[in-house]
Amino acid sequence: MTGNDRYPYEPYDAYDPYGQQPEPPVQYDQYGRPLPQNRPRPPQSNGSPQPPPAPASAYSAGPLALPDETSIYVYGEMPAGYTQVTPAVPPPTPRRSERNQGYPGQPYAPPAAPARPLIWQEVLSGLATRPLSTLDRARDQAFWWPALIVSAICGVLAMIANDTARDQILTSTLSTSVPAVLISAVLVPAFLLVLGWVSTILARSLGGNGDAGPFITLAALTTWLADAPRLVVSLFANDENTALFALGLASLALTAWLLTAVAMRVHELPWPRALGAVSVQLIALLVALKLPVTG
Repeated sequence: MTGNDRYPYEPYDAYDPYGQQPEPPVQYDQYGRPLPQNRPRPPQSNGSPQPPPAPASAYSAGPLALPDETSIYVYGEMPAGYTQVTPAVPPPTPRRSERNQGYPGQPYAPPAAPARPLIWQEVLSGLATRPLSTLDRARDQAFWWPALIVSAICGVLAMIANDTARDQILTSTLSTSVPAVLISAVLVPAFLLVLGWVSTILARSLGGNGDAGPFITLAALTTWLADAPRLVVSLFANDENTALFALGLASLALTAWLLTAVAMRVHELPWPRALGAVSVQLIALLVALKLPVTG
């Protein structure tokens, strides 16, 4: 009896239930000694020919696509009904700072240069001629000195434009009129700063994310820009004039539109929430600055 006759069956380790490639069975010579692996088996003593080696697998191990488009790794023979595919990997989503740089093989698009900050002359002229585009560019800038100076000058003009206040200033002495003018030049900018801060708190409570400085200063500039025609006319017209009253209502509507636009740009709010954020400021401006002149 030869060594192979004593082991007519393959070892149990030749079968792997997890799909791994089985190891070749151990071969023995005629004396029962195991033969080295990957070497041709010596001819039997009885002269029987060596059986041919098993053919190699027609498919190499690799990713296989299941019918439900799931990829696994299977070693050995290709199962029936499966297709060998190469998984497609989508390109990664670029970061915000790299969206214009393109991918390999695509033309390079350099990122746009940041916009140049505006100066106060450009802000004043831009708010008068093209307010929306100017607010888009100046939404992150604070213009404290222009806002304070314009508020002080227009506050003094608003006091002089009232018939009663103008008569008291003209009939009083310098020791009385000068302090009144200086107090107006200080209180009116402070009043607008407080209103702008209140509107900023309301805007943030409604979901806004802008800074207080840009909103307060732009709101002050747009308020006086919208009210400038009424102030000029009120210096020469009587407070009881119907045309002045209509001009005051138009100034109020223009102020509401500009303040809503400022809140929309600075705090990135839809217009209903932006209008609600500046509603307290509009009511305070109507009572404190516009009604004494228009009513």
